Amino acid sequence: MKRQILLEIKGNVPSKKNNYKRAKYGGMYKPKEILNFEESFLWQVKGQKAKFKVNIYPFENPVNIKAKFICDSYRPDLDNKFTTCQDLLVKANIIKNDNLKSVSGFSVEGEKGDENITYLIIEEV
Repeated sequence: MKRQILLEIKGNVPSKKNNYKRAKYGGMYKPKEILNFEESFLWQVKGQKAKFKVNIYPFENPVNIKAKFICDSYRPDLDNKFTTCQDLLVKANIIKNDNLKSVSGFSVEGEKGDENITYLIIEEV
């Protein structure tokens, strides 16, 4: 039986690639904006996981991921937002990894709206 889940994530998805900060002695760190969003994402996924009928995670088979970003401006970098979401799906134990073995395909779209909401549809292939 192929599984499919829909996640609705509220809040602005930051671009991790462009927002790392350089520390005083040369190291790199994530700013508070990214850390706060990561924590929010994980809590939102945890709350939604309880509603899913099949509660076996991570997905064992490869998945397709469809992402739709509703943003309050036309400026967002959808590629970097999607990368952030993929990393957090791994951290939330929804998918095993974000490599080709685990994610066989994906689509990303965006539109302008009044608030920042992300819809992620993950379905087994």
